[in-house]
Amino acid sequence: VAAVVHPDPGAQKATMDADPELETFLYTCRFGDEIRIITYRPASGDDLESIRKFVDFWLSGGARRMGIPGGGADYFVPKGQQITYLKYKTTYIATFDEKIIGWSVKSKNKTMIHLLISAEYRGKGIGGHLLDILNPAFVRYKSYFGGLRSDCQGNYR
Repeated sequence: VAAVVHPDPGAQKATMDADPELETFLYTCRFGDEIRIITYRPASGDDLESIRKFVDFWLSGGARRMGIPGGGADYFVPKGQQITYLKYKTTYIATFDEKIIGWSVKSKNKTMIHLLISAEYRGKGIGGHLLDILNPAFVRYKSYFGGLRSDCQGNYR
């Protein structure tokens, strides 16, 4: 797949010269002095184990146990639920060097129900790009996040 990669993290979707139904996008991300090309694509069944490990690490205590800031220890997504997401919801992942750095799930009623970015990539536009790609009508959030609102897309940018 050939794509035009935009150097600006806030740039529009990369231009694809492949099948218009293909939903893979490339964006650049500044990481220190390095420019990284991030791939955003629909998740498939082949991604199930990688997604499960990524989500469990960040949400159910793995990062905290390793002393990595930004991890939670309050949420778990069972494997069966992940399979349901892959089959019946719109699930996208962001990857760098084939490693998942972001995960998002949108329901059939256009509600963003999950958006998770690896701590080292937070604040670099990854969440904003996933929001742009999935374009949800609503974003579900946990009330204990304080300042988030029901129209909270701006909080992920």
